[in-house]
Amino acid sequence: MSREERLRKQREKQAEFRRNMAAVKAENSAKDRDPPVVATPTILVSTRQVSIGNEIVSSLRVTFECQTLVSSFDVADFVLSSQLGVIRKMHSDVANGSNRCRLQEQVRRLVSHFERPHLIIEADRPSRDQQRWRPSVPGGGDASSAIFKPTSPYLCLTLATLTQTNVTILHSNSQEDTARWLSALGRQESLRGWQLPAVDKLGEKQDRICELLRRIPAVNPGVALLMASRFRNIREIFNSSVSVIAQRCNIGEALARQIHRNFTK
Repeated sequence: MSREERLRKQREKQAEFRRNMAAVKAENSAKDRDPPVVATPTILVSTRQVSIGNEIVSSLRVTFECQTLVSSFDVADFVLSSQLGVIRKMHSDVANGSNRCRLQEQVRRLVSHFERPHLIIEADRPSRDQQRWRPSVPGGGDASSAIFKPTSPYLCLTLATLTQTNVTILHSNSQEDTARWLSALGRQESLRGWQLPAVDKLGEKQDRICELLRRIPAVNPGVALLMASRFRNIREIFNSSVSVIAQRCNIGEALARQIHRNFTK
């Protein structure tokens, strides 16, 4: 082989190598530009919230394109995964000392059923007089956000007590703002792979299984829905090990062990 031929083949190999490297670089650049595909979150909504927070449900479905499933449960107001449950409270409810026992009981149940409990404190809707005389807020902010400033010793004590628990406290200015929080939390669960199964309506068998499981202590509505979707029947659920329950229901072993213990009682 002559020297010219060797040089020609060498140049061809170098050109092919440069083309391959350019293709790899372009592919990596495209991956960096494309955002991760996030599954549409499924949010369980308690029947009580449908009657008192209809704007939240409407915003979740229309504005934020979330899938909602209305069900009857009382351990939370919204369930976004088997680990994350949300209670929605109005600011006046939290600031009123007469509601102390009820709030404590609701938070206690929320903490006992969910590994990542959340509390959304929503601003009360202003009356007509308040709307008429509402002061403007510099910078275009919402004047209703001012009501979250602690205005009583009891409110300060309540917030201080909640900060000593593992409850995450979020503030909302309206029902639409609450829906925005729920949508963001639901998409966060989807990115982690902990989203609830997408179901428009539970079948008769799944509905019966969920209703039965929700009566068992430590089984929250998210866990009940996952069990009804990922196990064939009740017998398989009750005979499953702690590790299988934890894996299929996306929960920690401590909660799975507690649920398994309740199955054997």
